[in-house]
Amino acid sequence: YQYITKNFDGYGASDSKVNQAFLGVKFDPSGKLRGEFKAGYGQKKFDSSIPGRSTKTDTWVAYANLVQDFSKRTSLGLSASRSFQDDGNYANNAPYYQTLAALTFQHYFTHKIGGTAMVGYNRSEYQEETAEPITGIFKKRTDNAYSAGVGVFYNIQKYLKARLDYNYIKRDSNFEGYSFNENRAMFKVVYSP
Repeated sequence: YQYITKNFDGYGASDSKVNQAFLGVKFDPSGKLRGEFKAGYGQKKFDSSIPGRSTKTDTWVAYANLVQDFSKRTSLGLSASRSFQDDGNYANNAPYYQTLAALTFQHYFTHKIGGTAMVGYNRSEYQEETAEPITGIFKKRTDNAYSAGVGVFYNIQKYLKARLDYNYIKRDSNFEGYSFNENRAMFKVVYSP
């Protein structure tokens, strides 16, 4: 069971409380498949009402993180979730459901150097009608984002890793001006004691 309260400075109409109940399993047997999966039901209730918005919204919620180890050097990971979110780019922190899934393949070429490849999907379903900026038409926004990427990493020490990643993201939206393609190149140094 999870309880979340959100308070936004300067815009009290977005203040809300979320109640979520999950049932799931977590496993790490001596075999090659490990991870956790949980699913359930969630309800979000806003502290105050505004015209055109329901005070209460509910949906199924889930979280999964599974890893299949093919060998000591090669693995395939699946992560997925569905949750309540708030979009801070809107004046009223518009609420939406986020459903996402990603598949990541990882392989070590040596004991310190490895690479990754991933594909992902992210869907955002907005729960209230807002004005489309270009046309001014009120409707519920839905975004679908598809991504793919590759990366290489070097484990300098047990606690220090350097990595270089490239991601391509294609976003499709039913709102004019919100569909675009994005290319990301990132260099990171990760320290984890």
